Amino acid sequence: YSYMVLLYSLVSTAAVLYAVGKIVYVATPFSLETCIITIGITIIIYTTGGGLWGVLATDVVQFVILSAAVIIIIPLSLSEVGGMSNFIEKAPAHFFEPVNSEYSIGFMISFFVYQVVYIAGNWSYVQRYTSVSSTRNAKKVAWLFAGLYLVAPVIWMLPPMIYRVINPSLDGASAEGAYMMLCQRVLPAGLIGIVLSGMIAATASKANTTINTAAIIFAQDIYKDVFFKATSEKRMILVARLFTVLFGAGTVYLAILVPAAGGIVEVVLSTAAIAGGSLFGPVIYSLFSKRQTSFSLITISIVSLVVSLFFKIFGSSVGMQLSRTMETVVGVGFPMFLLLMYELYAYTKKVNVPYMQSSIAAQQAVFNPEAAKQNRFGVQVIAWSTLAVGFGIAILGFIADNGRVALTVGLVIVVIAAGVLFKQYNGALNKVEASPRNS
Repeated sequence: YSYMVLLYSLVSTAAVLYAVGKIVYVATPFSLETCIITIGITIIIYTTGGGLWGVLATDVVQFVILSAAVIIIIPLSLSEVGGMSNFIEKAPAHFFEPVNSEYSIGFMISFFVYQVVYIAGNWSYVQRYTSVSSTRNAKKVAWLFAGLYLVAPVIWMLPPMIYRVINPSLDGASAEGAYMMLCQRVLPAGLIGIVLSGMIAATASKANTTINTAAIIFAQDIYKDVFFKATSEKRMILVARLFTVLFGAGTVYLAILVPAAGGIVEVVLSTAAIAGGSLFGPVIYSLFSKRQTSFSLITISIVSLVVSLFFKIFGSSVGMQLSRTMETVVGVGFPMFLLLMYELYAYTKKVNVPYMQSSIAAQQAVFNPEAAKQNRFGVQVIAWSTLAVGFGIAILGFIADNGRVALTVGLVIVVIAAGVLFKQYNGALNKVEASPRNS
């Protein structure tokens, strides 16, 4: 299973890296290959050096930059088309319909199921739940993730939808650069840099998280558990860093090949249809079943993956090429069908596998003084970085011709970051003053 997840992660990360490179390519005179290679090397360097802490810290700062960028671009893009009412009025016919001939209701339902099992089962996201001190905090992470996932797609997709009205002739591969084209049209030069960095941050965040997770999987589940059981922790860290470099190089190479594979949309949707349901569906299903075993789950993953690959690779040659909808339905529905069939079989055989068991101690918060110290330091680094970002946005907004929104956003970020820093240093000072009395 670890091997299959690593292969899937390699392709999905390559798609993300291609998206980052495409953004920079549209905004700069450099070639697409140069942009992909440069950004890939940058991600590899700080992921290798910083590990999980480096990834988490940059994720938070990247989230701040992205949020600021989107808040700045939305009102300016709406102003370009004369407001929300004009945008809705000028939109092409059937523009806001949720389904069409290519993306039918069957596709939407299947893709929704895929998203549920993907987000719940993807190790890059699961890592966020497990990197906290208690199950209570893990639930907080899950609820926050769910809330942001409901709001973020609407906010993120609104600007390119507006650009579709501004430039109706945009289609094909050129449509992949719609966001950056809109920024170049409505933003002053300085603010374009903010939005560009925000978009790079958003997509790079996913890439560095997956690369870090892949390195941990290889070092722990394959290198140690399979080949070198008595290896030291120091050697495992070295192996993880070496694998980070190799895995990152692989993603760079595959990212360069994305245009030859049909573009970013084709790669993302095909990867999701072929591997998403097969790899993550059985894992999530097992959380609610007392009859699935490790053998049944891995077998179902392999069989359903082979079936989806067969239709994708050989479907046209044997006269069984699937549409976008059927490709997704098969990719998500077939593993679920196999899981239900095995569930009925295991029921007749009275199979009963214990599940969802954990001790009371495992559910309680774990306190580690060294970890707490690292957490405080990490929060301070993030807060100082966010403060610098806020000042940068505010300064650019102040000197730009149309930068009132950017100035306001920057000042809000500065106030929030300053509040976090005050709380951190004030709490540390109170502990220092209280320690002599406790002794």
